[in-house]
Amino acid sequence: MQKNILFLIFLLFSVCVHAQITDDFSDGEFDSNLSWSGDKANFVVNSELELQLMAPEAGTSFLYTDIQIGPEMEWEFYLNMDFSPSGSNKSTIYLVLDDFDPTAANGYGLTVGESGSDDALIFFKLVNGSKQNLGRGTLGAMATDPSTARVQVSLTNNQSWVIRADYTGANMFTTEIEIEDPITNSGSSFFVLECRYTSTRTEHFFFDDFILPFVPDTTAPSISNSFVDGDNAVVVCFNEDVILPTIGEVAISPVLNISTIEYYDLQENKVRIVFSENIPSGVDYTMSLNQISDFSGNASNFTNIDFAIIAQAERGDLVVNEILADPISGGFDFVEIVNRTDKKISLFNIGIANLDKEEFDYIENRTVLEPGEFLALCKNIAFLEETYTIEDPMALHENDIPSFNISDGNVSIVFDDGSTSFVIDSFDYNEDLHFDLLETTKGVSLERLSTETDANNPENWHSASSAAGFATPGYANSNGVILGGSGNTFSLDKKIFSPDGDGFEDLIFLNYVFDKPGYVININIFDANGRFILNLEESLIPSLEGFVKWDGLNMDSRRTPIGLYIMHVTGFHPDGDNVENKLVFAIAEQL
Repeated sequence: MQKNILFLIFLLFSVCVHAQITDDFSDGEFDSNLSWSGDKANFVVNSELELQLMAPEAGTSFLYTDIQIGPEMEWEFYLNMDFSPSGSNKSTIYLVLDDFDPTAANGYGLTVGESGSDDALIFFKLVNGSKQNLGRGTLGAMATDPSTARVQVSLTNNQSWVIRADYTGANMFTTEIEIEDPITNSGSSFFVLECRYTSTRTEHFFFDDFILPFVPDTTAPSISNSFVDGDNAVVVCFNEDVILPTIGEVAISPVLNISTIEYYDLQENKVRIVFSENIPSGVDYTMSLNQISDFSGNASNFTNIDFAIIAQAERGDLVVNEILADPISGGFDFVEIVNRTDKKISLFNIGIANLDKEEFDYIENRTVLEPGEFLALCKNIAFLEETYTIEDPMALHENDIPSFNISDGNVSIVFDDGSTSFVIDSFDYNEDLHFDLLETTKGVSLERLSTETDANNPENWHSASSAAGFATPGYANSNGVILGGSGNTFSLDKKIFSPDGDGFEDLIFLNYVFDKPGYVININIFDANGRFILNLEESLIPSLEGFVKWDGLNMDSRRTPIGLYIMHVTGFHPDGDNVENKLVFAIAEQL
């Protein structure tokens, strides 16, 4: 069928004046302008840019779309059946139905196809699925082969129906049917196409140039999604096309200065808000839009559009903070990790590995780890809840983890996206890292003392305290040290400690800071009378900043009595510099 510019201009004019929508299939799609449902697989847009039935076998096929009832309505469509219609091969166009299933619906329609040679346009009313003919067009006008018509239907004052037709398929309409019948349908309704056909007519129905009443847009746009785009932009997605807001209509808390607002990827339902600086990591932002309008003038106000930068983990961002490799009988291992940065870290493509056994399990169903947040991973979190004190149930995550040997092994945090793989943190644990005086390590976790110190520094691990229940899954460890200082300094983290295994001040830490690498130090402990107690470290080559711990055991692995003691630190540097310091502290018992 020939399509021409004049006809398209007419369609566009109709849309503007009568609140209608058109579909002439000129884009090669039948589901882009109008949203059709039904037997869509049985229809195609052919090379002539017409909607054509393409059914696999004899039967009946339906397509339907939404329309809106109003006091003044117009329909228009082109129909071509490449045969002379009959009762077995016919078209029915339901103009308005209150249900997309005609067998139970109420409404109005037109049908073409009957026995004999008097085929005409028949206008009917549908009451609970039963047809009542209201009027008939020119007898025999549709009995031709092919059977063609362009039809125009108008409804005024909710009751006056006029059906016009041009049986050449052009636009020279003549009135075929006029009738008064008050319409009782209201609100949203359906426009339905029905093709009934035998096996020889499965590809012989053609439709085109639909002009239908559409649902007027009286609804303000809503947000369907939002996401951070790159380092300096946020994209807000709406359920329909919107007018770009101005910079003054967007507020960000905490404040971020906006440089531009634009459409994202040329899509007018996606607004990209670009900031004049990169979005800082680890900060939760809230966006408010004073007004956002669609192209029909409907406006909405939006607040609480939350966003933040989610960073991919780098080496050292996440660390192994605790491991239970020797659970009680019937129990389960667990591994605790912590985000030691000020960034929100994505857990996508991150898992727990035992590199010794080449076992690996991704962290699943958990997307982000907040700054400073703990996450305890265990195959059975019910075991953790029944066995240990739990401060934050949300910090427990049921997840497969590798199997771990009791005596020694490896636990690592690994990033692996299928093409890139690297170790974020790795700890080679050993049961010798446990407190010597423990009667058993069964059910006792190893806790990391500092997230700032290397995992494989044996000074950096200690048994969880008895006062904490021998494990602290999902929250701060029962033992820990805070580093700090400058220059060549030595300091004790406390003046009095009580190494009795109760979880309260069981360890004393010597913190050190050097102004250059290369020192070699010795650490000895003496009592108040100068008697030698223990060589804590000999020829230690320290990092620039770190610590050494003492658990209160002497060189015979016995508890040192209460009293005053001196930690004597000496050291030298190959360039001739020397260091020395004596620090006094006390061992006490809890009353």
